[in-house]
Formats: sequence, structure tokens, C-alpha cells
Amino acid sequence: TFICDASDGLIMGPVGDMYMVGGSGDEIAYVYNHLKDLHIQSINMPYSNPLMDDYSDWAVTASWNSRSFKAVMAHGSPFVYFESENGIQVDAQENANIWYNGDNVLGITVDGNHYGLFAPAGSEWSQNGDQFQNNLSGLEYCSIALLSNPTLSTIQYFEQFAYNFIADTVVEWDYNSEDAVVSATHTAIYEQKESGSDNM
Repeated sequence: TFICDASDGLIMGPVGDMYMVGGSGDEIAYVYNHLKDLHIQSINMPYSNPLMDDYSDWAVTASWNSRSFKAVMAHGSPFVYFESENGIQVDAQENANIWYNGDNVLGITVDGNHYGLFAPAGSEWSQNGDQFQNNLSGLEYCSIALLSNPTLSTIQYFEQFAYNFIADTVVEWDYNSEDAVVSATHTAIYEQKESGSDNM
């Protein structure tokens, strides 16, 4: 789940516990907590109100700081895709444990949740406490994924897809009136940032 914040950029975390809203016997909705594991923004980004920059059938792009920092989120995707003109900064809100360091790829665990941080090949992550930065080698792209477990095989599997950024999402509908059947075809259009990357 995500929160777009003026001070902290994109706040990322999994869904927390469910609770009901309303008084006893008068509950009106099920609500889930948002776990705020990571705050993600460009390096030293000033206070900036987030704006909706673009959207498609099941994806949305938020932007900050005169569109110099963008995040693409798509329903059902474990990845968030970032474009940043001034590198990327990731602040963990609990003690972050690094369990994989492949220079441009980091595997970290925050409060029991596991993440892969995928920067361009040739770049390196630096750490200062629970803050991680990467200048992206001037290439202006990075993706972060919520992982199922902290294993080498999992982060290497996700790395195969980390550099194909969602550029558009399209749903096409078809109605068969004779059988009263509605079908939908979902298509994601990707932009390949690095050679060898695959579509999910």
C-alpha cells in the first residue's frame, strides 16, 4: 500500500491488520492499517506536494518537485517504478537488516517485511544508519519490490523483471450477447530500461 506525502515522498509498506469502523453494533466498514516501512524520495528533495501525473486502466503515476521525481504504481504489481533526476533516497522506519548486497541491488528487511531495491547496473547503494542512497549513475530510474522472502533465489528472480517499467495498462472488453458472457483482456505495456529484462 502507498501514501503520497509532501515531506516523505512515497511511503511504502504492506497491508496491516484489519479493523472495523463504527461503534459496537453499528460497524460500517472494514479498514486495513497501512504499514509505513519505507519513505522514498529523491536525494535531499524539498517539501513538495504530490500530484497525479498520469494514469491508465490500472496504474497511476504520482510526481513531486516539478515532475523531477515520479513513482508509478500498478494494481497487483509488487514493484513501484521510480524516475528521479537527483538519485534516490530510501529511509527505513525500523532497523533495516541488509541480507543481500549486489552493489546496484539491495535486499533489506524492515519490521519483518522484505524488499528488493533495484538501481541501474554499475551504480552502488550507500548506507547511513537506516537511510540508503543511490545516485543512479545519472540514469534516473530505480524500482523497489515487496518480496515474499529474504532469499537469494527470490531477489534474483525479481531482478529479471525489475528494469521493465510499466508505461501503460489497457483493459479491452468483449460482450457475447448470445451467451451473456463478458470477457476482459488485460495488457500491460512496458518500457525496457536495461537489456535482458523480462515482462512480468
